[in-house]
Amino acid sequence: MIMALALLAAAPVAAADEAPPAQDIVVLNKMLDAVVFKWQGSKVDGEFRMIRCDIVRGSGDSKVDEITCKATQACLPLLQTLRKQRRVAKFDDCLTSTRKQMISDLFDARAQAMAEEAP
Repeated sequence: MIMALALLAAAPVAAADEAPPAQDIVVLNKMLDAVVFKWQGSKVDGEFRMIRCDIVRGSGDSKVDEITCKATQACLPLLQTLRKQRRVAKFDDCLTSTRKQMISDLFDARAQAMAEEAP
């Protein structure tokens, strides 16, 4: 046990400014699912617009957190009203598919960046 502690103590510590380790798409999806947010919209000139979007519980990755608010903004035109107590299937489906596409795009962009950095 003492040897294990000595090995842990001797292990190099990652610098705080290093890039996060490579993440697969499953990890990114789980991070996205962990995001809890609140948003508020309003009708302006006959169209719904997002007034604010607050991340209540983040994933630890700001790019992943941004996806939920961006997807919500993209799907707002599908709403007929902003009543909280009623779910709208078309809006929910749009939000789900848009978030999946955005997380896939983020994964692809990060994979491309890593490939370009590799020697």
